[in-house]
Amino acid sequence: MCIRDRSDWAEQRGRDLRTVDRWMASSELPDTADIAALGLALGDLDIRDHAIDRINSGDFEGNRTDLWIWLARHLEEELVAPAATVAGFAAYRFGNGVLALEALELALRARPNYRLAQMLMAALQAGIPPGTLAGIGSGKASEALDG
Repeated sequence: MCIRDRSDWAEQRGRDLRTVDRWMASSELPDTADIAALGLALGDLDIRDHAIDRINSGDFEGNRTDLWIWLARHLEEELVAPAATVAGFAAYRFGNGVLALEALELALRARPNYRLAQMLMAALQAGIPPGTLAGIGSGKASEALDG
């Protein structure tokens, strides 16, 4: 990878992180162009985990479950799994197990082997309390599920 490619990658990563932060802080829902940008950004596991970390902060009304559900409903199938997984996580952490189940089922229909969706579905089905998942997205996922 040349230096220019790294610079472009870092700039894109910064834009993607800011996009997540902007939409988490907004009370609006994204339009078509922003849906595409956010959906593509969530394909990067670090960006997806950043969104989960922001949800874990508890700083956002309803964990912005509305945003993530809106996003998952409007993306093409190949982009649905990350967004639906984040939606499921947001709903789960907010205490809405039914909505979490629906979102995680959507993620797994789109990508049956999407690991985080599988883990969250197993946690939901096992009745693990939502607060136990607070470490997911911060690099402490194994601690959250083990302890």
